[in-house]
Amino acid sequence: MVKAIEPQKVIHIVPGREPFEVYMFLDLDTLQRFVGGYVESVTVDNDTVVLCNEDGKYRGLEPNFVIDYGQYGCDIIVGSAIICGYKADEFCSINEQKKDEILKSLTSMNKIEVKR
Repeated sequence: MVKAIEPQKVIHIVPGREPFEVYMFLDLDTLQRFVGGYVESVTVDNDTVVLCNEDGKYRGLEPNFVIDYGQYGCDIIVGSAIICGYKADEFCSINEQKKDEILKSLTSMNKIEVKR
């Protein structure tokens, strides 16, 4: 019997709009529709990733937010993006505490600060 895939809790961020929580399936087809192309995974920390358009910068997509790695530099995420959890080599629901921290950070300064 095939195990049913359930929707997962993620943060969806569209440039110029407030980020919001949504439940969605994290299969490849759905992710590609959300980001508008090939999916790139950008690590935020051990259990959180940003999923965005792999070719977004080359295609000139609208800037969305900054990931600040402190002394390690920063990265600008462009186009529509999804922030979700990552566990056992699979995308999953974002941790509730992490979700709250990221939403607060995004709405106050459009930047995710990564502490290492």
